[in-house]
Amino acid sequence: MKKIFILSLTLSISIYSLTAQDQIVFDDNEPESELHAAINPTDSMNMIVAAINDFSENGSSLSIYYTLDFGGTWQKSAFHGVPSNHKGAGDPVLKFDNNGVVYLSNLTGDNDAVHTIMSYSFDKGITWQSIITNNSQQTDKPWMAVDGNNTSSHYGKKYVVTIVGEEDNSVILSVIDTNNAIVSNSIDVFPNVSGFKHLPNIECKSNGYVFISVYSESLKSIIIAKSTDGGLTFGSHSIITPVSLTPDSDSIIGIPD
Repeated sequence: MKKIFILSLTLSISIYSLTAQDQIVFDDNEPESELHAAINPTDSMNMIVAAINDFSENGSSLSIYYTLDFGGTWQKSAFHGVPSNHKGAGDPVLKFDNNGVVYLSNLTGDNDAVHTIMSYSFDKGITWQSIITNNSQQTDKPWMAVDGNNTSSHYGKKYVVTIVGEEDNSVILSVIDTNNAIVSNSIDVFPNVSGFKHLPNIECKSNGYVFISVYSESLKSIIIAKSTDGGLTFGSHSIITPVSLTPDSDSIIGIPD
């Protein structure tokens, strides 16, 4: 019995050693940051990682890495998160749908403006197509959700929320249908909340309801709003929790460690 136990333990340790080793995705001299990753729900061998790279005078770009063998080997996509006639990219967010299509939202520049775009790949992250989800003058901190709930009447819709403006800014939602066409890209989620807002987040419930939260500096709170019609309209906001700031800071931006 002791021999069987020792053999079993040795085998378990060997398997763990094989599956738990770190794997270098890519290694060069360029710094990378703001990494985001996603796993294909239809093929767990397929994982995708996106990060900001190439901090040059022409603006940063994205590095998009994909693996088809559960991280054993990695390849780099030729797409850098920058569509034609744009330069620079940042704030990548990845989401898969239930069919294995992967979506990417990120920022990209056009002269003095910073737009939010959504890209999608039908071949596990190798090639990508892009649409501009918000072409306002200044957008920031996009986040994304895909309604993957089979019971939802809005199944398959994509939602990209972003901050528009700088000081007294807005939280704007873009709704994209199952054919990747924009239904609307100008939905103001918190029209009655003034002042600076930051770090939006979005989730879909199984019934298709859409929830968006954000930090409100004027309310010094995390607030949330709900849509029951697939993101086209939102009810009044509720406060989730107040946020206590450090004594020497009046903003959530730049709080000292």
